[in-house]
Amino acid sequence: MNRSLAGALAAAFVLLTAAAASAAALPDLEVNYISAPPSALQPGDQFTVTARVANLGGAKAGKSTARFYISQDKLLAEPEAV
Repeated sequence: MNRSLAGALAAAFVLLTAAAASAAALPDLEVNYISAPPSALQPGDQFTVTARVANLGGAKAGKSTARFYISQDKLLAEPEAV
């Protein structure tokens, strides 16, 4: 292998390694448990949800908010004004 090709491959490896390291240094939040909602709900009903969120990334995650919505048709509608 000639020197310029070896140098280019080494440089590409360093860039790929640096990109992978920076991606690994980001937080990566994932919901890994959520309790089941009640079997019967009416619009406007309230209930308690228990969820567990894990940070699978390589960096500390800042403050975040998890929101959960229940829908019969998988569409998210704007909540009605009270």
